[in-house]
Amino acid sequence: MKDILSRAGREVLQQFAWSNVLLAFDYDGTLAPIVRDPDKAEMRATTRQLLEEVASLYPCIVVSGRAQPDARRWLRGIRLQRVVGNHGIEPWQTTQGFVEEVKRWQPLLNRRLSAFKGVRIENKTFSVAVHYRRSREKKKARAAILDAAAALGSMRVIGGKQVVNILPQGAPHKGIALERERDRLRRDTAIYVGDDETDEDVFGLDQPGRSRGPQARIPSLVLRKKPACNRRAPDGAPEPATGTGTGSGCALMTRPAGLSLEAPLPHLGEVLEFMRLIWAVDHALQMTSKRMKSTFGVTGPQRLVIRIVARFPGIPAGQIAQLLHVHPSTLTGILKRLERQGLIRRRPDPKDRRRASLGITEKGRRIGAAAAGTVEAAVDRMISRTPRAKLQNARDVLLELAASLGEAPD
Repeated sequence: MKDILSRAGREVLQQFAWSNVLLAFDYDGTLAPIVRDPDKAEMRATTRQLLEEVASLYPCIVVSGRAQPDARRWLRGIRLQRVVGNHGIEPWQTTQGFVEEVKRWQPLLNRRLSAFKGVRIENKTFSVAVHYRRSREKKKARAAILDAAAALGSMRVIGGKQVVNILPQGAPHKGIALERERDRLRRDTAIYVGDDETDEDVFGLDQPGRSRGPQARIPSLVLRKKPACNRRAPDGAPEPATGTGTGSGCALMTRPAGLSLEAPLPHLGEVLEFMRLIWAVDHALQMTSKRMKSTFGVTGPQRLVIRIVARFPGIPAGQIAQLLHVHPSTLTGILKRLERQGLIRRRPDPKDRRRASLGITEKGRRIGAAAAGTVEAAVDRMISRTPRAKLQNARDVLLELAASLGEAPD
């Protein structure tokens, strides 16, 4: 791994400093030292002061494995845009199903682990953390915890520093939380600082500058914090420290002097300003579609196809391509993926064997029924609060734009 605080790395940080950036931090082991008693994991005074300073310069969030109220109590008074809890579950996916799942786990874990002294089971309402820091037989305790977790059935395990985290299957993770917040705050880039296995979901995001399919991704920069990194910046100023148990960690650069978060954007002229709005809509569509993929298993366009097939059973693929203004070959790829997932079925047309009619499966019907967090839910909210005359004007403008884009150049 390249040292991001080397001279070359600092140039990358400088670029991010000038960008429309979001800063995100883990809490335990990053902002606060790892301590024997998790209830005493307080930030050092110097770390708090630095976080307050950086939060006044950048939009900042904390993404913690702790329950959200627990994480908030350590961060009171700091100007944060959001405190995300339970590895990304809180505040968005606090469903009763997750609560019931965790309640079901508690007695099973108690029964399997009661013989191990120094093991503590922490019920965080939407997930469970099993701590074994105080156990004298840490290897045996960890093995027993993993065996007990495996016996729970459908779940996800995330390791940590002498803790095993157990999350409901399908729960969002820290990577989803970071991208959701970056989307909400309309940031173009993000820097995440973390130190543990619980942060791997963020570290596993696509690397900066790489593309995924035809669309280039929005860059993220992740920093794995190294302990005892008491270095100085090229200008001689000490590196800001984060709270570690072994010494000062390495954190972030300061926003360049004179750069205000509230500085007005330059006016680009009528044409470029209109194009900028189009790109904003495109960006929001891409991000929402990506979240849908993580939450429901299908993208925005895929779910739209599911809704059309559910509404018009037997509809031929050619008509769907016309409705969506896509090339038939593009639609073929979507249909194949949906069929592999068991969401739609294709049957040969008895009148013309070269054609197929489309139908929805029960699984596809459930996906199509979900509404919260989808593109169409956002569109529905917008339509419900927009006057009809204004909506008609918007439709007319979009139709004119589509026609103009389709015209041959002069």
